[in-house]
Amino acid sequence: METNNISSNESDDKNIIIDSETIIHSFIHKIKSKYNNTENSDDININVNGKILYYINDVTIILFTYIIPKNSIKNKFEKDIIFSSEFIDKKVPYVKALSNFVYPTLFDGRNFFHFLTSNYKYIFESEKLDDCEEIIDKIINGIYKLLNSLKENLEVKVLIYYGDYSLNHEYLINDFLMNQTIINFFRIYDLTNGFSNSSNTNTNSSKSNSNKIDNLKYVIITELYFLIFEPNKENKSYGKLIQIYNIKDVNIIIKSKESENKTYFIKINKDTNNSFLINFKLIHKQYHTENKQSQIINNEDIECDYDDYLKFKNALDVKKEKLNYRNYLLVIKNVKNMGAVDEKRDFSKKKFISQNRCNDYKKYIEYYEILYDYYKGKKNEENVKNKLKDIFSKLTFFCVELITFKDSDPKENFIYKSKLEKYSKYCME
Repeated sequence: METNNISSNESDDKNIIIDSETIIHSFIHKIKSKYNNTENSDDININVNGKILYYINDVTIILFTYIIPKNSIKNKFEKDIIFSSEFIDKKVPYVKALSNFVYPTLFDGRNFFHFLTSNYKYIFESEKLDDCEEIIDKIINGIYKLLNSLKENLEVKVLIYYGDYSLNHEYLINDFLMNQTIINFFRIYDLTNGFSNSSNTNTNSSKSNSNKIDNLKYVIITELYFLIFEPNKENKSYGKLIQIYNIKDVNIIIKSKESENKTYFIKINKDTNNSFLINFKLIHKQYHTENKQSQIINNEDIECDYDDYLKFKNALDVKKEKLNYRNYLLVIKNVKNMGAVDEKRDFSKKKFISQNRCNDYKKYIEYYEILYDYYKGKKNEENVKNKLKDIFSKLTFFCVELITFKDSDPKENFIYKSKLEKYSKYCME
């Protein structure tokens, strides 16, 4: 009897899994039908594909891919644009770009979910697929808005760092290497006491082999960021993101080739008066056979030669040189608070704005002023009036927020009140 009961339970579990997969496949079909049905190919705006992934046991994972062809009405660029969204049960969705269509590239592992949806509370639940459908709608609409913003930014010479990375999040390193024509990957041994913010460095490189695994780090250089990962000890295909830096704040220091004790440092400039050095050794993995008969393949980490260090330094320097802030009227590195306009407010709670958020708001006001002037020069074009009204509403929001900030400067208040008056007159013209 016991055996029969166990067998019955196992059968029930299998039926539950099959039923769950059937529901999810139906959901995927629903989403595809919703966006892919079109009678006129010239009107295609997006093509959506979906599938179930199985790389984590007993966890529901749904991957959607969004392809906006270059001939799409809503594609502002002359290249196919591809995004993907991964929904893992009980996790925040991860939305990534999977194509290069703008500089700096978005195809660098950043998560665009929060920016595209302005939703900081949503967690995917496989039992609530109706909620997921609403989120997918927001993601797709958000992608269209992002493309418009990117095109605007190019025209008004503004650089905005859209998307974000998550510290201590474990990433699949191959996701970065998919774009290895643009993104550089290096393996190093950290010869300091770890990636601390201390300026003290330990140049003793004679650490025991047993500690090497703990000192191994991955470095990924994108067109905007210098990322440092700690590899997963069980599966080195994965790495936990432990440090994020702007490439402008990083330098590779190489001593003379003729120096007896060659020393190499990564210098991080946290701000004007705060920097620290990381003593490191650049390594790569060499594969060889123990003997010709057995053909057993082993691998070992070996230190790179001087030319490899130069390539490491050059990979960073070339990207830094290309990313010339002087080419832009404005650079905005933090967009997290840009979606505050769309946030739902709890008016029962006391409003408080941090100083950092105030600094962000000031940048946003500069940005929307540039956009306002740009579209004001196009006032005779179709839909420009609606665009100006939208920009004015955002300017109003951020100006009012600064005016009502508890530590606001009276002089600054006057400035933002003047801005409100100025742009409200424009809207009345």
